[in-house]
Amino acid sequence: MTSARIKLTMLILSLVLQFSAAVVAQENFNGPPIKLGMSTVLSGPSQYLGQAMSRGIAEVFSRVNSEGGIQGRELELIIMDDAYVPDIAAANSTHLIDQEEVLAIIGNVGTPTAESVMPVVASREVVFFGAFTGSNSLRAATDNEFVFNYRASYEQEMAAIVEHILASNISPRRIALLLQADEAGTLDGFGRAGLNAARTALEAVGFRYTDSLTQAKYVANSLETGSAIIEVLDASYLPEAFILVGSYQPSSHFIQYMHRLYPTANFYNLSFAGAGALAASLQEAESEQALDFGERIFMTQVVPPVDQELSSLLGDLVEREAYFTAQFFVAALGSIEGDITRASIKQAMNALFLNSTADAAQNASVIASSANQASDYVVLTRFSDGNWISVQTD
Repeated sequence: MTSARIKLTMLILSLVLQFSAAVVAQENFNGPPIKLGMSTVLSGPSQYLGQAMSRGIAEVFSRVNSEGGIQGRELELIIMDDAYVPDIAAANSTHLIDQEEVLAIIGNVGTPTAESVMPVVASREVVFFGAFTGSNSLRAATDNEFVFNYRASYEQEMAAIVEHILASNISPRRIALLLQADEAGTLDGFGRAGLNAARTALEAVGFRYTDSLTQAKYVANSLETGSAIIEVLDASYLPEAFILVGSYQPSSHFIQYMHRLYPTANFYNLSFAGAGALAASLQEAESEQALDFGERIFMTQVVPPVDQELSSLLGDLVEREAYFTAQFFVAALGSIEGDITRASIKQAMNALFLNSTADAAQNASVIASSANQASDYVVLTRFSDGNWISVQTD
């Protein structure tokens, strides 16, 4: 990770802290709460992700409220469990907007669920910010004018993975992929996003045969990876690098089994796997099953990992991302002059992302890496002693 990218993220953090400091320096104000909605996964195999996102956002809102709120109004976060099921996420978001009358939706977890929410917010003209996904389906700003992202894209994460694979003298022809699918075996939104990101990253280095690579599948919201393992064993080549597009539990199960069969292969995970939960699972496997992963488990991160000097921030990387996301959203709310409404929140987000105000214009190189994505920060990390340590590529 280059020092320029680290500085970029710190500049973003500095900007949102400046905004939030300005908006919370109020006391003894009264007014109706600013209701914000969150449909996320609080149950099932991926529950750690939704719980961590909820905690990180709630911590920021609690701090803001303890110091006076925004325009004297309390931030109220209404959270609903969607169990990582797209139809439930859409129904939750409809309820939050129509019945709870929230002013924005924040912090969803997952590509399939986020894609189901997009038409809901578009039809009701409500901002949808900070989903825990790097899918490009949320980054086509001309199609999704109410969708705004904090984190880097899966294409950016996959570019870092492919760079390391090549630097490790592994041929792209020796890559195998684990992809998330539905019960019919068709790639879901996350699986498609991961495959497309891999294809883009590989084509960027001149490899145009992604479809010839083994694409093993597991079913979303399940722990069953047996069929995926069989697909790899049936491959016509010996994989030397596995790219995992999955959540933490199936990814951990897959790694533990395949490492025994391919002890010299590298395993690469996208940030969606959930750094803390995946690390805990791998560490438990090393302890209880006497496994030694060596230095062969990698993961991309979209916020600075634990070895960066950010001791004042949360240690769990998913919570840390939620913290950054909420800080950025607070910055948008704090920039609003006049009534805080669905429309004024949309205008404030546009001002930050598209630099349509004088205050944001001077920070153009900091914020607007693309029309609706705040941060380009990506770093590749390696699993070591229960933590994720930055891999130096400079």
